[in-house]
Amino acid sequence: MQTFVNSYAHGRDIAAHRRLRGAISLATLLLTLLTPCGAMAAEPVQPYLVGVVPQFDVKQTIAIWRPLLARLEQQTGISLTFEPSADIPQFEADLMQGKFDFAYMNPYQLTLSNRSAGYAPLLRDHGQNLQGILVVKKGGGIERLEQLAGKVVTFPSPSALGASLLVRSDILHREGVPFTPHYSRSHTSVYLNVATGLIAAGGGVRKTLEQQEETIRSKLQILATTSTVPSHPFAAHPRLPDRVREVIAGAFIALNGDEAGRGLLAAIPITQPAPASLDDYQRLSALGLEGLYSRGE
Repeated sequence: MQTFVNSYAHGRDIAAHRRLRGAISLATLLLTLLTPCGAMAAEPVQPYLVGVVPQFDVKQTIAIWRPLLARLEQQTGISLTFEPSADIPQFEADLMQGKFDFAYMNPYQLTLSNRSAGYAPLLRDHGQNLQGILVVKKGGGIERLEQLAGKVVTFPSPSALGASLLVRSDILHREGVPFTPHYSRSHTSVYLNVATGLIAAGGGVRKTLEQQEETIRSKLQILATTSTVPSHPFAAHPRLPDRVREVIAGAFIALNGDEAGRGLLAAIPITQPAPASLDDYQRLSALGLEGLYSRGE
């Protein structure tokens, strides 16, 4: 009799298990049918926060990144919220605390935020490296570096890699030119201050200079250039699931596959997005930029 009871219970457990498996399979099928093609199902419950180093003014940064992130949302089904930073110091403070889930930053900010919050690069522009430039007003009378001795030179921030750290290290300090640093909070403000003659010279990068309006760009000339380093990475915080990082990175790189996507990338500007790793940025530690960053001089 006990054997019969045990057999009956065992059979009932098998039947219940089969019903449960059937219910899971049906739920999975319905979820698949309701998910847009190529998208992730029900990811995430809360939107992921995206931060961007403000190379341009807030209005232009929003105009560049919101359409791009909307395209990524459409392609992946992953909800992304863009939070523009008022200036580079605010962005860096939030970045070092790990506030952003995804962030577009300069290479030196990556090395710092990797140590403080564990950010790791997903992709970068493989078509063009980062190069710092020192610009002066065209026809303003400054033709040689030594003419900047004792003058004010403006930069986006102390930690802007190409526009500040490399310019100060490669050009001004190497040549022994004494100057007074000033920080304009964005690349756009640097170019405007120099173009209008308010400040003698300013640090920038080729990519952001090319993005300026012709009325500003035509008034500037490049006095000197720095060495090159790998371009800005789009990075992710380690708290994100691997699959989320992979899907977003894949969709970002895939933007280069059609004309509309290439237009969105060109506004950043990125010409050839491809996977990136921390190894790409290892040589930054050999440049000895820590002192310049901490002093802001």
